[in-house]
Amino acid sequence: MKSTFESAKLGIPLLDESLGGGIPRGSLVLIEDELGYNANILLTKFLVEGLQQGEYGFILSVDHPQEYHFAQISKLAMNPETLIETGRLIYIDAFSSPRGGYHDPKRVSKERISDLSNLFEVNETIRRTLLHVSESLAVRGIIDSFSTMLNLSDSLKSSIFFLQNRSALDKSRLSTTFMLVHADAHDPYTLKALEHLADGVITIKGKSASSSQAILRIAKMRDIDYSRELFNFEWYKGKLTMTKL
Repeated sequence: MKSTFESAKLGIPLLDESLGGGIPRGSLVLIEDELGYNANILLTKFLVEGLQQGEYGFILSVDHPQEYHFAQISKLAMNPETLIETGRLIYIDAFSSPRGGYHDPKRVSKERISDLSNLFEVNETIRRTLLHVSESLAVRGIIDSFSTMLNLSDSLKSSIFFLQNRSALDKSRLSTTFMLVHADAHDPYTLKALEHLADGVITIKGKSASSSQAILRIAKMRDIDYSRELFNFEWYKGKLTMTKL
């Protein structure tokens, strides 16, 4: 088992090198994408890299059913069902709400969130599902997506409280959380408010209307020296590639 004090690598050599070895433990990182250039694979790659190293993980799924995330994990050569059964991976279902929408009790996780507008409940659910994991063990989490939570919450203030609480929980046990934010779904003021609170920000923007490639940039990473370079980023036919621009 790797020490929880080591940086959390993503398993993408060029990106890890640009981060000086990886993401500092205890960090809350926003992954910002825009319409047509979904950054989900970067979150999944981050999560799977930790699971492959013997770490623990959680998925808070707001925008997709369980099958979507399980398929992405499987493409990266891990068995999500086994990870769930052994307690190494916790799946929190905030998509299949009993208040309406998609619902199949045979497929959803035991852990569910019924009211996404109650951000206190969301943080408490995450905290409770990790109680079985020793604080000496590394944990990685992904939230897909914070944009939907933000749009459903009563105010920007409650979303900021959630972000602060999530950040405090990460730092208290040196866990690391990636939160997906759809940058073009929010006004600039809201986006800047979130960015200032986060420990890190990685942006993925479309290169052109006719290209499947995107441009990745590390916009912020607290407490480390990181590269300001731009990178080509692409997930195509099950292969993730990243090159310097």
